[in-house]
Amino acid sequence: MSVAELRAAFEVVRQHLGAAGHHARVAAEKLAEATEEFTDVSSGHQRSLLPPELARAEELLERLLGALAEGAEAVDGFASAL
Repeated sequence: MSVAELRAAFEVVRQHLGAAGHHARVAAEKLAEATEEFTDVSSGHQRSLLPPELARAEELLERLLGALAEGAEAVDGFASAL
């Protein structure tokens, strides 16, 4: 594989990481909206209607966003070393 082909491959990886980050941020926003809605609906009940899995999903998305950012940094480092 030539250096030009490697650079092109790294660019494709960057694009995919960027798209994945975008989708993860949108998902995090939707989960935050859902949390807000469940919290509002729960105000009229004795117990919270907020599913505990929602908080776990938010946590996992934050970890995913961190991993995607680290992956993008690694790809940038490899590409700049070419």
